[in-house]
Amino acid sequence: MFEEIQIKDGRVLNASFTDYLLPTILDMPPMRIEMLEHPDPEAPYGLKGVGEPPHISTPPAVLAALRAASGRPLTRVPVRPEHIVGLEYAQLPLSLTDLGALFEHSPWVAEAAWRERPFHTGAELEAALEAAMRAAPRERQLELIRAHPELAGREAKEGTLTRESTHEQTSAGLDRLTADELAALRRLNRSYRERFGFPLIVCVRERTKDSIIAWGNARLEHSREQEIDVALGEITKIARLRLADLLEGAA
Repeated sequence: MFEEIQIKDGRVLNASFTDYLLPTILDMPPMRIEMLEHPDPEAPYGLKGVGEPPHISTPPAVLAALRAASGRPLTRVPVRPEHIVGLEYAQLPLSLTDLGALFEHSPWVAEAAWRERPFHTGAELEAALEAAMRAAPRERQLELIRAHPELAGREAKEGTLTRESTHEQTSAGLDRLTADELAALRRLNRSYRERFGFPLIVCVRERTKDSIIAWGNARLEHSREQEIDVALGEITKIARLRLADLLEGAA
């Protein structure tokens, strides 16, 4: 439940075992091991698998139990003690004005989420913001999507990006594209907008220049409804990282 891949500005902070907190035998609870000598009729030679796959459902089940017992809106891992008792970011001063830039040119998301205050943890605030966005009518969601700039597009060229978008596109190297990369991205932007009617949205802090272009081209195969859902998911990631920066700056 404590495991977390930490990403900042597109870079994995704990990419090696030297940076990763590994559990030891001392962290293991008492376990009883039973050998069941019954072959699996669906597997070659009747073999049974052991290891990670059987544990895929375990974290969600534990999280659901913690949520039911604590009454807190725990919706994602990692879950740490401070998330359960409500200490995380409890003393940080946050106002509605602070949250206005989390969603590009769309302060209405923060305004809707703000009605659910008080927020005792960063996770509670994240959940309220995402819930407000997803509860909005489809046309309002499309307005939010269309409020985003194109990647390395007109706004970047004219210097009219928001401070947050400027930082994000710069962190992904979109201000340092080669002529071929810029041409490829502009073709993608044009094809994407013609197909779906809104700009391509990518949480660029989690990607490289090459992966942005490759993933964007792959998304051209989606339906419009699929792409709306993908775009909202990317907007959620962008807002979550912006909120993390805000909380880090206030600490």
